[in-house]
Amino acid sequence: SSDSDRICLSTKASNPALSAEPLIFEAVANDDAGIVESLLTDEPALIDARGGWQLYRPLFFAIEAGHAATMDVLRRHGARLDVKQRHLGT
Repeated sequence: SSDSDRICLSTKASNPALSAEPLIFEAVANDDAGIVESLLTDEPALIDARGGWQLYRPLFFAIEAGHAATMDVLRRHGARLDVKQRHLGT
């Protein structure tokens, strides 16, 4: 675990008002599979979080960006490809 992983996760732990939901989208956008892994281990429900104007789930952000390592982590944690995305119907 890198120092940035510890800082990110300890900030969340020390401030309960700081939601992990935006953090998972930031980690996915940055292709930071280690932080995604840590966040999902701590809060498995984040796998179904929705973000952005398209209300994408984390896996779809990773797919659009081509972040293979992050996609693998999300799939291992149960992200599904067969769920509908609101604006695409896919």
